[in-house]
Amino acid sequence: MPQNHLKLRHFIDRRTIAIAIIAAVTVTTITVYFIHRSHRFFIGLMGEELKYLATELSNRLNADAHATIQTETDMGSAPYKELTSILEEEQLLKPDIKSAYTLRIVDDTVHFIISPPADLNNDGIISGSLEKRDPVGFLYDQPPPPEMVEATLGRASAGNEFVKDMWGVWLSGCAPLKKADGTIDGAVCVDADAGPMISHMLFVDFLATATDLIVTALLVLSLVAFLHARRELEVRRKTERDLAGARRLFDAIFEHAPLIAMQSYDAQGMVHLWNRASEQMYGIPRGSAVGKDIALLLLEPEQRAEFKHELAQIVRTRRPSAMREWKIKVQGGRELVILSTMSPTVDDDGSIEIFCMDIDVTQEKNMRVDLERQIERFKILQESLLAREGRLIEMKKEVNDLLAKLEQPPKYVV
Repeated sequence: MPQNHLKLRHFIDRRTIAIAIIAAVTVTTITVYFIHRSHRFFIGLMGEELKYLATELSNRLNADAHATIQTETDMGSAPYKELTSILEEEQLLKPDIKSAYTLRIVDDTVHFIISPPADLNNDGIISGSLEKRDPVGFLYDQPPPPEMVEATLGRASAGNEFVKDMWGVWLSGCAPLKKADGTIDGAVCVDADAGPMISHMLFVDFLATATDLIVTALLVLSLVAFLHARRELEVRRKTERDLAGARRLFDAIFEHAPLIAMQSYDAQGMVHLWNRASEQMYGIPRGSAVGKDIALLLLEPEQRAEFKHELAQIVRTRRPSAMREWKIKVQGGRELVILSTMSPTVDDDGSIEIFCMDIDVTQEKNMRVDLERQIERFKILQESLLAREGRLIEMKKEVNDLLAKLEQPPKYVV
């Protein structure tokens, strides 16, 4: 083999490995970025809900009456009882809210004013010192978080990260308590348990990691196929053109890695949430999707019964579905292959919300078919070259045999 061919082969092999490594790192970076953004999305969405609930509570509470509550001796007063009943009603009617309370900040220290009993561990019983009513002026054992500070300054706010304290791990929303004269007498806050939100985020993390592994596996398969083709130097130019096209296809997929389309719907399949990635993937605006039957919205008639059966099984078993593929036609007649899974969440009142995560794997499936065709083509070329070499050897042997009969030295070394 000529020396320049060896150098070219080694250069191309090293370059291919480098491209694969860079592409894998790029895909992983995109995955990590998506996980970070999805965490921000979940926390931001819940934070806005908590801020709204706190503002709603602030409007119901009488701040002037709240200002009369200063010490433990005021816990038997009519204002204390009236305000406490409103907070307890909020905890009872909104299961997502684990605790609702009021506070003041004095010298950078949080003083709880009205802190009703709360069933923090969801056992249906108020027990232990952490779940019982806190006295007026009870001190928080940590510095005041930003949402509490903002509320005591007159601005409703919500936390942008989870807070861990003696009661558990929480996300809080707070709103100011404004008296009739416009001054602020502390804040009212509501806390939501971080557990369910963390579970949703871990589920999204799993899907993103699975996508990363699938793309990386396809990359490894492509690399193996390319290195196998490079061993046949006689067809070097053709294999270079074919595999360069395959690399460009992979690079395009890596550069435009799809986000995960997320939706939620009830037990009957009526859409409640429809994110931006769903709009981009399916070409259906949020306003046209919310309130519609997901099966009628996306699936062909022959697929709907199967989907409804799977949805009913999730509702019955309260377990997520296995990841599976669906073929979906979008606007313009284009057909997508979607890798999808559904996971149920059950509220305390027994109502079920189904969350669906979709990944567009149409390009990956098409790419796999192309690679299989290329490998088959290389095998045919290899067999043809080996057969031709065999015929040449036989012809050389025949010439040598003929020269031997003529008592001439052989012409070829076989």
